[in-house]
Amino acid sequence: DKAPADPLKRDNNVALRARVNVSSVHKKNKPFTELIEYFGEGAVDGIVEAKDEINAHVWVSLGEKQTAMIRLSWDAPQAVRRVWLFDLPNPKDHVTSGVLLFSDGSAVKVGELPNDGRAAREIVFPEKTISWVVFAVDSVSPETRNAGLAEFAVFKD
Repeated sequence: DKAPADPLKRDNNVALRARVNVSSVHKKNKPFTELIEYFGEGAVDGIVEAKDEINAHVWVSLGEKQTAMIRLSWDAPQAVRRVWLFDLPNPKDHVTSGVLLFSDGSAVKVGELPNDGRAAREIVFPEKTISWVVFAVDSVSPETRNAGLAEFAVFKD
């Protein structure tokens, strides 16, 4: 029983088992449910889909820029040391900075995300034991309409 070749789908990506809350969601990005807790699921499904601007495998906010936020939480504390953030696949919507806020009270500034939805910005830090993490968007490109993420991965090692 080999681990999947795709690092996003491996067991050490605890985001795959997280509950997701988002500040808003674009109507084209809503799943077929009114349950708000599912609106950000596309950002933690282990799939980076770079074909369409808005697809089932991303989280797109509803016209938010510097106020867009996504929170992952777990029932049991997770020991983590690495985060990957993938920007949306379309070049118009581009996160240029943000911050990761952790349940232990710490925060890590995040620089510009690669603007193609194909490469991740990797953030590595000393191991933290957390029950939730928030990625809050600080700044976006001038042409951004809806900030969001193609994927938010949180790794144990």
